[in-house]
Amino acid sequence: VFLDQLMEALRLGQITSPEIGKSAIQHGHDLLRQGFTVSQVVHDYGDVCQAITDLAVETDPRTAIIRCYRRFERFAAQARVFRAPWQTSSEFVREALSRLALPRLPVEQLTRLFELARFSDHPLEPGELDRARACLEEIRTALEPEGADHVRR
Repeated sequence: VFLDQLMEALRLGQITSPEIGKSAIQHGHDLLRQGFTVSQVVHDYGDVCQAITDLAVETDPRTAIIRCYRRFERFAAQARVFRAPWQTSSEFVREALSRLALPRLPVEQLTRLFELARFSDHPLEPGELDRARACLEEIRTALEPEGADHVRR
């Protein structure tokens, strides 16, 4: 809830929102109750806020979709699945899907949008950017600490 509210506030240009503050406090309490340290909670907020801010303020669909995919790569790396320099995006996605409990459809859709943005001249629409952002949010949610064991055994 907190993350959705933060993204919406940034899109609307709102500087402050009481709802965001309340849900941010609840999110922090939830993480602390799950055994995370204060340092880990602060680090989580920093990473999340930076990612959302980067994506919310970027208006060029091509650039923002590429950033969404790169953010997905960073999320996977935090879960110990690293993209090798020689891997194509498709090869990396196959590996990530086999090693992490990720939602297949959003990962595949984000990868297709990334490939379109990165390797074609096809005009990209704001709706495609919205879809990339939604895919990234589903991926991030699957990898959140609350999801606990996101590594496939």
